[in-house]
Amino acid sequence: MNRAMNYCAALFLVVALLLGGCAHDPSEPHPPEPTPMERVMNQRAKLSELNADPMAHRARTELGRAEAFLRRAEIGMDGDSELVPLLLDATDSQLARVQTLYARERALDELERVSEAYRTERRGP
Repeated sequence: MNRAMNYCAALFLVVALLLGGCAHDPSEPHPPEPTPMERVMNQRAKLSELNADPMAHRARTELGRAEAFLRRAEIGMDGDSELVPLLLDATDSQLARVQTLYARERALDELERVSEAYRTERRGP
């Protein structure tokens, strides 16, 4: 019984120490939110990077949507539109979708390559 209590106390101490390191210090300021113009510039850079990817032909529709959302956000910034944050969020989502599509396609290509190597190896000389 005493041994079980010691074990529980040690476990509690370890958990408390681990969780204590994860706590956020409220006196630390949060990083400032990027301005809409900063978000547009970051998204333009990301869009250019994704368009330059060799797999861009597989995501033309999604890249086109991201471009359209971003263009509409840039136009809306001139008139201080309430839609700008929503359009920037939609652009972020489209860019994430493209990145996911690229990762999926690369994984499928790798799976096919490994499967072919396995089939070749299994057949033998």
